[in-house]
Amino acid sequence: MKNKKEKWEEYYLSGKDFIELDDTYVDELLLFLGNGDKIKNTLDIGCGTGQILFKLAERGVDVVGVDISPTAIEKAKERFFKDKIQSSYEFYNEYIKKISVNKKFDLVILKLIIAITDDKDELMETVKLYMKENGHCLIVTPIIFPDKEYSERIQRISIYKDDLYILLKKHFNRIDIFKEEEFDNDVMLGSYLVN
Repeated sequence: MKNKKEKWEEYYLSGKDFIELDDTYVDELLLFLGNGDKIKNTLDIGCGTGQILFKLAERGVDVVGVDISPTAIEKAKERFFKDKIQSSYEFYNEYIKKISVNKKFDLVILKLIIAITDDKDELMETVKLYMKENGHCLIVTPIIFPDKEYSERIQRISIYKDDLYILLKKHFNRIDIFKEEEFDNDVMLGSYLVN
């Protein structure tokens, strides 16, 4: 049986990638957070190929990405190098708990990983270690509802909205809904900011 690292490596080697959050999404996010003036640096845990980090770096934000797939990290580095990004960028091919980034961040991103993380409480505590005092965490995740039926795959990559709120309230003082959009049959893609 393959471990998580092997599964993600296989996924990225096959040429697959996740849904990309477009330029409008990133511009609206920075506006929501105060015209982007407050976001000088960002950490993306589970960054994949660095899609959202690339868009933030294009806007002058210094970025750090962490992912367990060597292929995803290589693709991210290639993209940044090819487009000659001027912002500071670093990428780590490892689990977040196994690295030491000696800085705090204005924004920490968890895009499409909270539902597939075994120890969600540990992940939230790790996020808090890397957030600046007035920083934010952006959580982007598929949301499902208890009164609907879903395939096993959808259940595996999604989280019930009530469970997400219970988790976030346990670790953070404030939860803001940034966006909630229909994603797939009775599945919502939720973007939440916490601090």
